[in-house]
Amino acid sequence: MFIDSNSRSEKENRTFSVKVNSFVARHEYSVLRHFAIDKNGIQQDYLVRVINKSTLKKNSRRLPFDVSDDVLDGIDNLYNELEIRKQLSHPNLLSLYAIRDTTNYVILFEEFCGGGLCMKATDDYQYYIPTRDAKTYSEEEAARIIFDVCSGLYYLHSRQICHLNLRPDRFVRTRSGDTKISGLSYVCNVHNDLLGGLRESFSGDRFFQAPECWKGAR
Repeated sequence: MFIDSNSRSEKENRTFSVKVNSFVARHEYSVLRHFAIDKNGIQQDYLVRVINKSTLKKNSRRLPFDVSDDVLDGIDNLYNELEIRKQLSHPNLLSLYAIRDTTNYVILFEEFCGGGLCMKATDDYQYYIPTRDAKTYSEEEAARIIFDVCSGLYYLHSRQICHLNLRPDRFVRTRSGDTKISGLSYVCNVHNDLLGGLRESFSGDRFFQAPECWKGAR
């Protein structure tokens, strides 16, 4: 369930007891932390993402393809992502629970997956499993991960929504072993695109894109 936290009353907010459990990551324009929120004796874990608006606005991104000179404003891209994510609800997608939009920051309360990343990348794109010594998953584990990812993708595509930045390190696991798709910052609704959903340019990591993107195909 999605909640616009800007609408919460001050009285409601006082019922929460918040504990900062750990620092998760720092990116160019955001900080991620693990929060445990206790309400009426029930603890819920959240991944809290604090996005600096001024830094994000300075980092307008040029789409990395010769087929287009389009430039996306970072703020517009963020609000586009949030508008789409508010409409999504699937067990294999990382849930967005609430948004707090202030003058200087956008704060996202997202689902926390205690199992960590399925794969993690080094600077030269060598992938490894960060949560164990083994270099590979068993056939059974791999099948479960692939099934969960395909289930999440089918849900997105059935709603004319594309992820546009799928990579092995975009898949996170819960403590129970379920896999969820994260990294939804490039998500788009192709139904709303110009020319009937045909795109002239694609965002995301070039190392994981279809050959058609490099050939100028749409």
